Amino acid sequence: MLEQAISRIHDNQGFERSQTDFCLYFKEDVWLILWVDDSLIVGKEASTIIQALELEFNAKNLGEPRTLLGLELNRRSHRLFISQEKIVDGLLKKFRMEQCKGARSPMEERFQPTYAEDTDLNLPFRELVGSLMYISICSRPDIAFATSFLSRHLHKPTQSLWKAGKRILQYLKTTAHYSLVYTRSNSKQELEAYSDSDWAGDQQDRKSTSGTAIFIYGNLIAWSSRKQQTVALSTAEAEYLAAASTATDLVHFRQLACEVTRSDKVYPVLKIDNQSAICLIKNYENSKRSKHIDIRAHFIKDQVEKQIISVEYVPTDHNVSDILTKALGTIKFCIFRKDIGVLEND
Repeated sequence: MLEQAISRIHDNQGFERSQTDFCLYFKEDVWLILWVDDSLIVGKEASTIIQALELEFNAKNLGEPRTLLGLELNRRSHRLFISQEKIVDGLLKKFRMEQCKGARSPMEERFQPTYAEDTDLNLPFRELVGSLMYISICSRPDIAFATSFLSRHLHKPTQSLWKAGKRILQYLKTTAHYSLVYTRSNSKQELEAYSDSDWAGDQQDRKSTSGTAIFIYGNLIAWSSRKQQTVALSTAEAEYLAAASTATDLVHFRQLACEVTRSDKVYPVLKIDNQSAICLIKNYENSKRSKHIDIRAHFIKDQVEKQIISVEYVPTDHNVSDILTKALGTIKFCIFRKDIGVLEND
């Protein structure tokens, strides 16, 4: 009923509902986001819409948002800080880790669990991973790989996996005051993405992990760390599959950008650190290296051929999505953490 009433206001105010994201309504320079009974209005003429909502629902304007869906929002010095410090503090208390020693990274470099260990179903492992997953999805891409890795083993919790979960809590204790930061940028590239893979990184089934990081004007807006569904026969194939997965997300955000800007002049760039994978993408004929690859992955070829997206080479040391594919050493991890915008609060 609430959404129906709000939809009428949108019609009266001339709003359009996004066909790419049904939670988004837009009108010229005003955007309205709805999620169940929470809403967020941004734009130059937002005050007019707020007044209409107040009249229709006898609602109260709470001013600039400080929290939304468990996220803590803080705007200052032309920057937006998004964090979940209160949730992190609550999680540390819940698992009695308030006094634990800190850690400089969420997972030991190249960590692998001890698969020969016995399963301990008494460990609150699933509960911990579920809580960490929410944090990693919303505001902390720096723990996305570690959390995703643990989520692969929910059916068989062991002491080594439990210890790895507590290592993430130790890291969050050290960095609870960190935020995902959005700033005004001088970047000329409106929409760009990075993809990477860790070939055969899972020592049990030898499947690879895909990492995706998508930026708009230099600010991270989407990320993922996903285990690939098939075993890749080479690094090029693993990178190709990772790029194909990233391309689907990138095309989605391109559609959204075209919709709200009322322009199709949005040219996303996908950056990859493997020249062989780029050759596979740009080669529109089957080859011995690609003839066995599932047809779903060839979506990226079609998008590049139609010039909807383009692909570019990026050196490995500058491929920030590497942080989403494996447990890195502390120095490299901290560099990429800064590059994706997870920063210490001023």
